[in-house]
Amino acid sequence: MVRVTSIASLHGTHNCTSDEGLFEVGRKSGAPLLLRTDLCAREDENLRIMLQGRSRKSMPIGNPLPARPVINRRNFLYAATAAVGAAGLVAAAWPLIDQMNPDAQVLAAGDVVEVNLVDLLPAQQRLVRWRRFPIFVVRRTPAMLDAMQERAFVAQLFDRDSQKHQQPAYAKNWHRSIDPAFAVLVGLCTECGCVPRYFADASVFNVAGGYVCPCCNSHYDPAGRAYAGIASCNLPVPPYEMIGQSRILLGRNAQDEFFSLEQVERV
Repeated sequence: MVRVTSIASLHGTHNCTSDEGLFEVGRKSGAPLLLRTDLCAREDENLRIMLQGRSRKSMPIGNPLPARPVINRRNFLYAATAAVGAAGLVAAAWPLIDQMNPDAQVLAAGDVVEVNLVDLLPAQQRLVRWRRFPIFVVRRTPAMLDAMQERAFVAQLFDRDSQKHQQPAYAKNWHRSIDPAFAVLVGLCTECGCVPRYFADASVFNVAGGYVCPCCNSHYDPAGRAYAGIASCNLPVPPYEMIGQSRILLGRNAQDEFFSLEQVERV
């Protein structure tokens, strides 16, 4: 026997198990009769649609994650070959790039500052900026030059013969300059880097005129030679050239010699 029910039974009003009761109810209610198998099929379809709707709501919004690339031996060899080729290209181009950079001699020659000496009075100092350095230019007096050569004072100098490479060859003498009347010095203490103070008289020195560092109390004579305090190196002499007695060209070497401050021992 095939079990049937009515639409009304789906709402819980009737549930007939006999053929007579089932057909009797169907005749009285006028409802169409449906086989149990049809109802089960419809319920399964409704359940499937409901589950599909829930699964769609639970899925994340957006594009799915891209698949990870597969790294195999061929791809690795391609990447390694490209890296080696790039390194070889850089190595081959480096000499060309390096020769385009100017050397120290070109840099020194390209930064020349002219200093006028006509109006510079005896014992007077002129402060000039050359590159990033303060440059002292002093017209020394005869008294300064005489005191710088006194035997008792020379014995106090730490580097009286200018053995340390703090000056060009054309300034490696007792007055450390081209012309004894003019001192040209880098105005930075060789011990602490402060700017020394200039004194034109002999009130605080063992020699007429000179420099005292306000930071470490190192003393220098009018030629920049250290003789007291903790500084052991003389003040550097920058590259320069004299044009007669009226001009100085800072940054241009005299006597066809190349010298730069990068060569000094201490600045």
